[in-house]
Amino acid sequence: YRVAADREADWKEISEAVLALLDRPSVRTSPEEIEGWKVSRETDEYFLREKPHFYAIYRGERIAAQGLGGILDLPARIEALSAADLEGAWFGLRGSAYRLAVALPRPLEPETAAPETQSAMEAVTLDNGARLLTLSSPESPVLALHLFLLGRSAAEPEGMDGAVEMLQRLMAVRTSASDPPELERKIRSIGAELKTADNRFIPYDDFYTTHEYSYVRLQTLDRYAPQAFSLLAELLGPPAWTDVEFEEERRELLVAARRSAGSARTAAADLLRDSLHGGSARARSLFGTPETIAAMTADSLRALARRWFVGNRILLVAATSLSPAEIEEIARREIGKLPAGAPSTPLPPESALVDRIARHAAGPQDPLQADAPSVRLPDLTWSRAVRTGGEQAQIVWTLPLGEVTLERFPAVQVWNAGLSDAIAFQLREREGLAYSIGSSVRRLDDGTVLWSASAGAFGESLPRILEGFAEELDRSTGTPPDSASVALRGAQIYGRSLMRRATRMNRAYAAGLALLEGRDPAAIDDAIRAPMDVTAEDVASVLPLLRAARPGLVVLAY
Repeated sequence: YRVAADREADWKEISEAVLALLDRPSVRTSPEEIEGWKVSRETDEYFLREKPHFYAIYRGERIAAQGLGGILDLPARIEALSAADLEGAWFGLRGSAYRLAVALPRPLEPETAAPETQSAMEAVTLDNGARLLTLSSPESPVLALHLFLLGRSAAEPEGMDGAVEMLQRLMAVRTSASDPPELERKIRSIGAELKTADNRFIPYDDFYTTHEYSYVRLQTLDRYAPQAFSLLAELLGPPAWTDVEFEEERRELLVAARRSAGSARTAAADLLRDSLHGGSARARSLFGTPETIAAMTADSLRALARRWFVGNRILLVAATSLSPAEIEEIARREIGKLPAGAPSTPLPPESALVDRIARHAAGPQDPLQADAPSVRLPDLTWSRAVRTGGEQAQIVWTLPLGEVTLERFPAVQVWNAGLSDAIAFQLREREGLAYSIGSSVRRLDDGTVLWSASAGAFGESLPRILEGFAEELDRSTGTPPDSASVALRGAQIYGRSLMRRATRMNRAYAAGLALLEGRDPAAIDDAIRAPMDVTAEDVASVLPLLRAARPGLVVLAY
């Protein structure tokens, strides 16, 4: 129990008041309120059990006080609780203000063979074009639904960047069947967690937001599967939000866009995106710009919604302990009633950016502005700069490297992990030049490895930072790593991936992403483990590909 009070308050009076309050019988609650509390507590417990790396942090005090037995049967005790159990169950707390909890290690018990489990994966297409992928396994009672809506940026009309983001935010406000309080009641009644858009208050968590798709993430327990699918279909139904609600959401998105537009990080990202993809849907701003958000109208957004929430754009992945047949039956009844609509328009291949960089790097260069940091550009480098006027600056160096097969890409990931650490150690830890820095790799559709190094720093540091990027890149491609370093980086990558894949929801996301990328969703565990199997010889074998001189792009925001 915690109490917050002004510093002038008398803590003795507060303690006596709290004890007097706690000694009184609790306020009576209705059976409906008790059932709502039970569902919420039970779903919270099962959601948390899917995150073993957090479980002891959240349940440590209870484990210490009650032992593991007090935790293991918690869902059953919650389920059995009734209103009658609460009658006369208040004993008061006075005289028991202090409690000692001791946790002792349990003696080791002989390992018992784990029971065999039946898992299944099944993909079907509903009559309206919606695709359903079911991942069925018995280890958890959690039902996780990750829905992809495909063709995000290509669906937005000209001058309406961020329109899909607005739709995604508004869909959770009101539906044609539920006003906000009723929608909240439906969510709470099944203990569901719902996410339809990026949380603007949490930085750097927007990796689910891409030009290819938007999403709905809904999780509850398997026994509420019919209600969950019904709720999901309701959210995807015809828009019912009011003009007032539209204006409220637009105002919030506009404030966020204006705040973001002044940052060097956003300015660099916008300039990089325009440089690589200018003229295509990939160049759109996912969250909108102040200009495009201000230009939106409620009617234009409703018109987009009729083309957006349709079956032919849907890939729904369900991770559950129910059978694929049970999930398919419910999905056909609920998701299958959505209109089919038109299929999504595919985005142009990302590999087109390689030729774009090469053409600009080989042509006449626009001189940097007179007040731009005087960086020394590598050969065959296209440069672009934008002035933000802020104290902080951002630099990004993007470099297409060689082509590798999908099987050899884990070796490239391990190589870059060591390079990124070396960049950060030298330029941030040793020289103190940046507050955020590192490098990343991704594999384009034609197998090209796209390497990017970026840093946030003060403007005067940018010339040395770019020089340091080149030094560390040359060093890493010229000297094969040792076996211990490779094993460490591989384990780190694998560990981070395991944490991201621990929950059913994130497994559903990973399986759906694999399907969209033409990979086998049944092999996602093998894919995330692949860096663990990389050897120093594997990394050394890809270095000749990565050493090849390629035209690059440097973007400055200062």
